[in-house]
Amino acid sequence: MILNAPQGASFVALGVMGVAMSLFKLNYLIVALPNLMNLVF
Repeated sequence: MILNAPQGASFVALGVMGVAMSLFKLNYLIVALPNLMNLVF
């Protein structure tokens, strides 16, 4: 139990980090997409 608790917490932290990074990338794409369209067209 003592060994499983830090692993579980680290997996939860990694999951939160992954979700935050994916949301950040999605937000970056939403912001950058109109700029890319302006450059292309």
